[in-house]
Amino acid sequence: MRSFLTSPDLLKWVFSVAVPAISGFLGVVVGAWLTAETRPYFGELLKFVDIWDRWLAKSIPVEVVQSLGHTEASLQPFYDHLESKHDELRDHMSKGVL
Repeated sequence: MRSFLTSPDLLKWVFSVAVPAISGFLGVVVGAWLTAETRPYFGELLKFVDIWDRWLAKSIPVEVVQSLGHTEASLQPFYDHLESKHDELRDHMSKGVL
């Protein structure tokens, strides 16, 4: 007799229902946790992405991008913040706290 724990039906359920549900839950929790604290960085991120998208679409020349001082260095404070939040979240999760 086949065990339910190793049956294809259980594996199908785990990968089609349980894993997406858990991933969705974590996405909501982490997203809500980060949103308020990352909001101050969104303006610079949106500006960076807007210029990047325009350059990729060839609607502005590289000279304009360069004259705007468009570099990834402007995002370093955001990257530092995300790294700090990542480390904090990893620490909470390792302690079983979310």
